[in-house]
Order: sequence, then C-alpha cells, then structure tokens
Amino acid sequence: MKAVDARSISMFFFFALLDEKAALRASTKAIKLCRSLKQKFSDLTPEIVTIKSIHQVWLEEAKTLQRGRQETAFSKEWIIPPEVEMRPWREFQKMAPNEELVSLILINILKFQLETVAEALSLSKGTIKSRQAAGQTRLGHYVHFDNKNTDKKPILGIVDKNV
Repeated sequence: MKAVDARSISMFFFFALLDEKAALRASTKAIKLCRSLKQKFSDLTPEIVTIKSIHQVWLEEAKTLQRGRQETAFSKEWIIPPEVEMRPWREFQKMAPNEELVSLILINILKFQLETVAEALSLSKGTIKSRQAAGQTRLGHYVHFDNKNTDKKPILGIVDKNV
C-alpha cells in the first residue's frame, strides 16, 4: 500500500466523520481491507481498490454515525490551516445524505476522477455527477460571505472564490 492510498483513506474518514477517534478506527479498518483487496484483485487499479475499501467501511460506519454531535478538537496530526473555515463543512456533514457526502469528498477533496468513482461504486457517471452537484449546492447553502469582506476564507478549497 502506498502512502497516498493511506492518506486518501484517512482524509476521507476525517471529513466524513469529523470525529478523530472514529476516523482513526475507520481508517485502520479501510487500510486493512484495501491491502486484502489488492492481493485478492490484482487486476483492479489502486484507485478502484482504495475507493471500494473506503466505501465498504463507510457503509458500516454510517449506520452508527451521530452527525454534528460535537465540536471536534483535532490533534496536531489533523492540521487544518487557520485560513480554512470548517463551520460550513460541519453543517453540511450534519445534514447531507450519505451519497452526496461520499461523492463530494471523493471527487472534490480527494480529487478522484468521476469515472473512477463511478466504476468503483458500480454506478453510472451521471449518478455520481448528480450526487456531487447536489452536494456542492447543499454545501453552498452553508457558505455566507460578507460582501464587504475581501478577505474570504476558503471552505476546504472546494467553493468557488467568486461566490
């Protein structure tokens, strides 16, 4: 397993769960699963295996997820730059359907290709694109900029600066 795979898995669960302990637990499960799937299905690309591992563990974690229940304090391992505003993401994570949350994290944050995500999840590109667009729209509802404020903070680097 490459470091980029482990990083992608860890980042997914960090943003999906917003709970450091749960993210570490889920990431560990997904990394183990990813290693196992890579051995079992050597014909699949590393990206497909990573997404499949993330999704399988996510489906388990989502059953018990209590969204938005805490103001998470992150240790130094999860460094969020001070110029990144997390409040809109916390609201989005609390309210978004799982499908939108997963699509937005995989495509907009982790930068997986739309086609790769669709193939890994056995869904059409149109379905994934629709979920991603719906997630972007929903996230946009939580972003409020003061028109007089020229010092706009990025929201996880995924919101258009012209908003």
